[in-house]
Amino acid sequence: MFAGIGFSLVTLARAIKYLLAHHPIPLWAFFFGLILASALVIGLQIRRWGARTIIAALAGTAIAFYVTIATPAQTPEALWFVFLSGMIAICAMILPGISGSFILLLMGKYALVIGAVSDLNVKILAVFGVGCICGLLTFSHVLAWMFRRFRALTVALLCGFMVGSLNKVWPWKITTQTRVNSKGETIPFLQESVWPNAVADPQIALAIALAVVGFVVILILSRLDPERSRGEGLGERSA
Repeated sequence: MFAGIGFSLVTLARAIKYLLAHHPIPLWAFFFGLILASALVIGLQIRRWGARTIIAALAGTAIAFYVTIATPAQTPEALWFVFLSGMIAICAMILPGISGSFILLLMGKYALVIGAVSDLNVKILAVFGVGCICGLLTFSHVLAWMFRRFRALTVALLCGFMVGSLNKVWPWKITTQTRVNSKGETIPFLQESVWPNAVADPQIALAIALAVVGFVVILILSRLDPERSRGEGLGERSA
């Protein structure tokens, strides 16, 4: 599994870095479609939605949405935060429907990690890797306990996290505040989501198409999942 993750990072890092810099709207639109479909797939695992699961989903949505508007686009670049990002991002590997890349996006460290892979920054990669190992060893026990005791509520909460976090990957944003990074480059610091202008934005058709592609990809993968049938009936006991 880790070999597959490493291979994808090495092969796709430069392409993602280029797209982030030169074609951000289509890229974010694709991510938006991926996450929206993931939320739908996870939500459908709960056959019966009761009051508790609905409250859990709404709570997850509210928490995640608040994070997207409260957290600056650029978080600290100190090594301790890189370690923390790795520790939290790896937890997503054992969460259904949430990717480590998505967590890195929320924490503002996706571009940094992609850049470190592309530039072979050993220090950043080593600290990030140690954080991943620590996170995997600790969080797996917590998640296993949650799924054993409160499976439907946990799935509903995760579904809410994904729905609320869509604001973070909304393709069209305006920068309200900038900052200068360690390389002397002016980068966005605070951003707000806005509706696209169909006349002024020539990329809107491409963005919508890629969002649909991302959505369909997740639906196809969910159909091919051999464990898909295990999710049926979630919530019958704990909703």
